[in-house]
Amino acid sequence: MHRPFLTITKSPSIATVTRYAYLNTLVSALSKRLLSAEQLRNLVDQSASDVSVLLRTAGLTGISLQAMEDRSLEQVLVDTLWAEAQRLIRPLSAEAQELASYWLRRFEIGNLKIVLRGKLTGRPKEAIQADLIKINGIAALPLNSLMEAEDAQEVLHCLEGTPYAGVARQARSVYGGEHYDVPHVGGEGRELFLIEATIDREYYSGLARRVNAIQEERDRHYLRILIGYLIDQTNLVWLLRYRFAYRLGPPLTYFLLCPGGYHLRSQHLLALARGENFEETLHNLPAPLAPLVAGAVSTSEVEEMLGKHLLEVAQFILKRTTFNLGRAFAYLFLREKELLRIHGIIKGRTLQLAPHLIHQAMGLESAGFKEDESF
Repeated sequence: MHRPFLTITKSPSIATVTRYAYLNTLVSALSKRLLSAEQLRNLVDQSASDVSVLLRTAGLTGISLQAMEDRSLEQVLVDTLWAEAQRLIRPLSAEAQELASYWLRRFEIGNLKIVLRGKLTGRPKEAIQADLIKINGIAALPLNSLMEAEDAQEVLHCLEGTPYAGVARQARSVYGGEHYDVPHVGGEGRELFLIEATIDREYYSGLARRVNAIQEERDRHYLRILIGYLIDQTNLVWLLRYRFAYRLGPPLTYFLLCPGGYHLRSQHLLALARGENFEETLHNLPAPLAPLVAGAVSTSEVEEMLGKHLLEVAQFILKRTTFNLGRAFAYLFLREKELLRIHGIIKGRTLQLAPHLIHQAMGLESAGFKEDESF
């Protein structure tokens, strides 16, 4: 696979080493919990007792393979990631803490979407409540008020005065959706799509702004690579899906995309949104991205190819760099992806799926990142 060169900045200064000594040590210690591709494959194939040993190696002592509901398993994994993130946040500067806290808001945004979806479709309050993920620690979403809201519009109004006020204002701007052409989707479905797409766009836009606000050049360098590639992947998948699956027009597609990518800048997104078909759009990608998706024939393949590259970028930052904020975020990114895989593996085992099907679904058929690979 072609890998664009990932630059390493000059060695950290003594002041930087001193400032990040504890964080660097903590990230290195936590990274020992990350399982190799072979260990993940063993989670699929080995006996329950051997799997329990591997789960303990991964710092997951609260998981039982014998009797555990899917929702309880998901909550344990979220609690694990959240607890580790809180440990990483404590020694950070104020601006870095703000970025890390914002990064974690994805879980609360997931809860917000569940509430909005429930209000738009008339689900009972108890059913909505049962689907919510409990957030231990820093929580800014006023869930009690949201649950008492009469409809989606009131839910968005309840977010005024919270860190989600900007997201809510943008979502209200598309509420109703009458002025937007969303083929094959009408009524509540149109409203839900536009609200959720706008919330996602605003989240990633806010993430990019906070990365650019980091003052330390070395920190900003690695964060822009990691978050920039994440936004590139997200934008390209959204663009292909909006244009060629949902049949949105170029203006609305572009409106729903997020600025702040590493290679896909606003001018690229505008040009790509005008593409007439899937093949033309991939052909017009800028040079650093085009080889990464060569041969893809579907949006899901594009997502998978860019996702693998993004994992390698995060691995590179975690394993090949030191004393920078990007390492902490690379660890959190990799840990979250690993926990999602573990969730899928355990669910597959519970459903007694054939091992090769679990391997395929979790992307474990080929070897993972190798230490001697470079970009």
